Amino acid sequence: PGTVNVKTPFLPPGITARFEQLPGDGSPFSSSPSIDLTTGVGGSNKTTLTFKADDYAPPGPMFTMIEAFPTSGSFQSIPIDGSIGSKSNFGGFMTGTQNFMGDSSGGFVDFSTMQDNFAGTYGANSFNAFTIADLFVNPSAGAVGSSVTLSASGFSPGVGIENIMFGWKNIPVPSGTVADASGSFSTTISVPTGLSGFQPIDVCTTNGVCAFADFKISSATDNFILTATPSFLEPVHAGEKTTNSTLTIKAMKGKDPGTVTLSIDMIPWGVQARFNGTDGGSFSSYPTYTVTPGLGGTVSLPIDYEISETAPPGPVWVDVRVESSTQTQILFLDTAVMPKNDFFQSGFTDMFASGGAMDGQFNAFTVASLVISPSSA
Repeated sequence: PGTVNVKTPFLPPGITARFEQLPGDGSPFSSSPSIDLTTGVGGSNKTTLTFKADDYAPPGPMFTMIEAFPTSGSFQSIPIDGSIGSKSNFGGFMTGTQNFMGDSSGGFVDFSTMQDNFAGTYGANSFNAFTIADLFVNPSAGAVGSSVTLSASGFSPGVGIENIMFGWKNIPVPSGTVADASGSFSTTISVPTGLSGFQPIDVCTTNGVCAFADFKISSATDNFILTATPSFLEPVHAGEKTTNSTLTIKAMKGKDPGTVTLSIDMIPWGVQARFNGTDGGSFSSYPTYTVTPGLGGTVSLPIDYEISETAPPGPVWVDVRVESSTQTQILFLDTAVMPKNDFFQSGFTDMFASGGAMDGQFNAFTVASLVISPSSA
């Protein structure tokens, strides 16, 4: 076959690998490693392939292919799969007196207790990457110069408000501005000049926590403005429905947008939506609804989501499309699915043990492995 180039065409995020002819020969880890081997006539050669997962590689199955390209003849490929195990103690890097999350032996603490433990160990104003701050913008769209109220929550009580960014523009924050005793902050600003379209708004504290939201700056050619209140739906568990957000389509002064159609532009698997459920509307993956605001008029209607029992935990990004014959606006109206806290607690897994309610039943959460040697013949 001549010289055979052996390589991995792709590796999952957070995974690197290396080929070694001799153990410890110093070959570097790479996201696309390769090696050239020669076998001679009727001969053989070998190499050692080692994978390495970095600290932030997501747990789960790892699929990759090994491809061999000879100088002459056809190439071959074989799959080599594995899995990345989850860290049994997500906060294991914080051990002993530094551990604020609990551990697998003594049990993990709930989110509120974790926050209290962190504040007690490092101080209430220390940067905490597990602190989640929210920003609600009212309205979520408007013209340059119009007033916008920003309401942030989830900050440390009394922490300083360092800056407010509207797009690339820095909104001045008076010296000494702090969050209140509940970690909330509210202010009213004007939409700055020199910006257009969708712009991010960020409110950041002196200890590095930021809350953000989007704002749509209307233009002279727009014939309506779309807003949502609230602009983010509170997280729910799988199998539950969210609360409502009220969508308001307001015709620009002196303009009639005609028929305006609402639809879902993007929605994740396991989530369905409906417009105006109060009129008997049913949930679907891509619902539509039409309204007619009229000349200078306004129409409001609710929207909510239904989360399936099997929806995975995590953020839920939903894009709502609203369009007339001359204008289209996309509104980001997101929520999140919270994990079921008892999913892998002993009360669940013990049901499959001897004497349990599911004794002898198939347990889909048991992972088995199969190794074939050799993998070709």
